[in-house]
Amino acid sequence: MKHSKKSVLIVILFVFASLCFVACGGEDSGEGEGEGEGEGEGEGEGECDVVTTADKICENNEIAFGEDFKAGEAILPEGFPDAPDGTELCGSLDGLAQQVIYSVTATSEEIVAYYSDALEAAGYTIDSIEDDADKCGSTINFSSTEVTGSVAYIGIHSEIIITLI
Repeated sequence: MKHSKKSVLIVILFVFASLCFVACGGEDSGEGEGEGEGEGEGEGEGECDVVTTADKICENNEIAFGEDFKAGEAILPEGFPDAPDGTELCGSLDGLAQQVIYSVTATSEEIVAYYSDALEAAGYTIDSIEDDADKCGSTINFSSTEVTGSVAYIGIHSEIIITLI
């Protein structure tokens, strides 16, 4: 089933808002700035503060989505590119859209370069690549004859969300 780009973006925005609500409203680690392990450093113009580190994002998604979150499962079409180095599978949501969430320590540039090449090699068309300075990330919008989707790198939450419609 193929959906419009507008539908994909609406679903993505809904997920971002949900994750921001959970991640930003979650527990405070009590650590001061500069005490982390470097996730997100060097991205953008130095204005990106990591709100949720890679080691917490899987746990936050499990709490946020409860029983609907399939921890440790990647519900992706056959032949979809594997996740790159610097990622760890958190799990999937299967509803109006399929979503797979990974924690990430790789940079936005590394993720965009990897998925741009891997998606094209797997037969997908890259429709656009958008930078999102507010989230210190990027979104790759792609399509094929069977599916439309996106790979969103969200630097402030140390995660990648793959959405398929």
